[in-house]
Amino acid sequence: MIDTERILSQHECAQVMRAAIEKGMQPGQTFNHTQDYRRDLVCFLQEAEIPVPFQHLKSALTRYALLHQIDAQHLSFVTVSRYAEGAYYNWHHDIDWTKQEGLQRKVSVSVQLSFRESYDGGVLQFDEVSHEAEKRQGYGTLFPSYLRHCVTPVTRGQRYSVTGWLEGPQWR
Repeated sequence: MIDTERILSQHECAQVMRAAIEKGMQPGQTFNHTQDYRRDLVCFLQEAEIPVPFQHLKSALTRYALLHQIDAQHLSFVTVSRYAEGAYYNWHHDIDWTKQEGLQRKVSVSVQLSFRESYDGGVLQFDEVSHEAEKRQGYGTLFPSYLRHCVTPVTRGQRYSVTGWLEGPQWR
């Protein structure tokens, strides 16, 4: 249930990274974990800030939802993450399991913005399935938001990625 496809061009990857750097990046946070649960910098971007890449991300998420018959259609923002040497994100789900009302994250996408040669480590891994995410620039890994995953520590260089979540009614 994990799909990989080319989502963004090299130019669009550079556009997304530039927008995040210019806007400014802050330490990443989680729903309800301790501060040392992740070590990265993030920037939240709206559609108006990166219109074409945003639409490509939304289209990929929507295709995945339709293919897997997941009721989800809302993408409100995307998150650009910068993982410098030593940065990581421990095992987690993209769903806030404590949320009882409103929209719930249902489909996740993580797109590689960096060139794979520009860093080591920083691998997106999954717990329940044997899969390592594609490290080629512009390629995205799409998966149900309930799958547990992590980003291993970066050991050299910097890894940039953009993540988005298609939301829909509560899981049943």
